[in-house]
Amino acid sequence: MQPRQERQRGAVLIWAVVGLVTVGALTALAINVGRALSVRGGLQNGADAAALAAAAELNGQLTGLAAAPQAAVALAGQHQTDMGLAVTLDPAADVVLGAWDRTTSLFTPVYGRTLTDLRNINAVQVRDGREAARGNAVPVVFGGAFLSARTLDVRTSAVAVGGGPCEDKCAFPAAFADCLLVNPDGSLNCDDRFYVFNSDWQDNIGFTSLEPGVSASVPNIKAALGACVASSADEPIPITNGNPVQPISQDPFFKRLPMTVNAPVVHADRCPPAQYQKCSQASPNGPCLNAKFVGDMTVVGYVTLKVCYITGSTVKVWPPADWPAGDADCGAAPGIEAFPGVDPSQWPDPFLKQTLFLKHKCHYEQPGNQSGVGGCGYYGTYTTRSRLVQ
Repeated sequence: MQPRQERQRGAVLIWAVVGLVTVGALTALAINVGRALSVRGGLQNGADAAALAAAAELNGQLTGLAAAPQAAVALAGQHQTDMGLAVTLDPAADVVLGAWDRTTSLFTPVYGRTLTDLRNINAVQVRDGREAARGNAVPVVFGGAFLSARTLDVRTSAVAVGGGPCEDKCAFPAAFADCLLVNPDGSLNCDDRFYVFNSDWQDNIGFTSLEPGVSASVPNIKAALGACVASSADEPIPITNGNPVQPISQDPFFKRLPMTVNAPVVHADRCPPAQYQKCSQASPNGPCLNAKFVGDMTVVGYVTLKVCYITGSTVKVWPPADWPAGDADCGAAPGIEAFPGVDPSQWPDPFLKQTLFLKHKCHYEQPGNQSGVGGCGYYGTYTTRSRLVQ
């Protein structure tokens, strides 16, 4: 039987070994957790930058979709984790194009490339990592001595939105129905047609004050022309197709034509075909009582248009001598065939009096500080600004 003193020494030695192992394990754990956090930080920075760069390329066209993964790979490669290792991406597996829903904050991958898909893809998800499957897992300090694992897998991801602008600080006070701008197959309605403001023409376009709760009256519309009124998606704005055009078309805002404007696109529950309908008024300068495109409608994005021409109170000759035919966007003036239902005896006067002619500019990059925040539906206008959402 061992003496009591020797037994105590043996117990102390055992506890010393247990304590040493415990301290070693905790030290190893702390070192490896710190290293994993450092690696995660580098990976997250790379994923964020890559997603933002890719989303900025989205322009509603195949060219943008092709450029997005390459932009993501290039930006990710400028970031490092520990040991100077660059963040690497597989453009096919790690960069996913899709749609971001602002109302639900959900990202949905979109793998199709139809015309509708091109319009709906407004976001990019980037996934990166240091992991065994990639062959670059993070080595574990004291792996096998104090910890069972020899490597750690670290993964991060990010989602950024781009595409169409979601807000505008100085929009044109006229709203366009989304169904008017998009064909049934999802493509943009960017043919040679003109959009017009005319008291006798019903075509799902209307003036607006741009401000929720502020009526779309002539004074409020003229005030919006003279001041930059901020507007944004998901806001309902009041719209009317029934205002007399004359006092608006004579505003000094239109003194330099042709001019480019950015206008809100709204969602319309119904979209009747364009038609001629004589304005019914209770008084000579009163609103059209039989207007169809009237009410509060929600902004879903923005469209860029060229205001080509405005007629006066009489139109004796058509096309007019000063029509900007040399402008690449405006082209030739439309004929009576562009306005089905118009009585030939009313052409060009009085039908075309006080009429604004606008052309839809497709695939237009909106530059500068007015470009708004990306992430909305694509209606021919996009912004290179992008933002992280996840």
